Amino acid sequence: MIETLNDILFNIHRVGWVLLVIVFIIACILLAAGKRKGSFITHQIARFFYVVMILTGIFNLIYLAAGSDIFPWNDTAKGIIAIWLIYLMEVILGRKNRDELVGSVFTYYWLQWAIALFVVILIGYGIILDY
Repeated sequence: MIETLNDILFNIHRVGWVLLVIVFIIACILLAAGKRKGSFITHQIARFFYVVMILTGIFNLIYLAAGSDIFPWNDTAKGIIAIWLIYLMEVILGRKNRDELVGSVFTYYWLQWAIALFVVILIGYGIILDY
């Protein structure tokens, strides 16, 4: 079966999000264990996935907007929340690396991360904001 470019980008985007979350969690575990070199490497891999997710997300949004009579506002909202999620991942890893993620700040960022991830998944699978 021959896939279109959009199908390929969509599959890269979908699998990339799963890998990004896994790499992010591994980086957090390594930081908590005090393994700075391993966490640095996984942090760099996560940054690579940030770029891949943003680019494939933009291309998917352009494809959806070009192939429809109405603008995909739900996918735009998902993209904005996904960029916030990427920002939270970077802040969590950066502050954890500098030992600034303690107490209520820890709870504040991780709660935001969990809510943003949950909302992105719900929008992505069309459970909320589906038209």
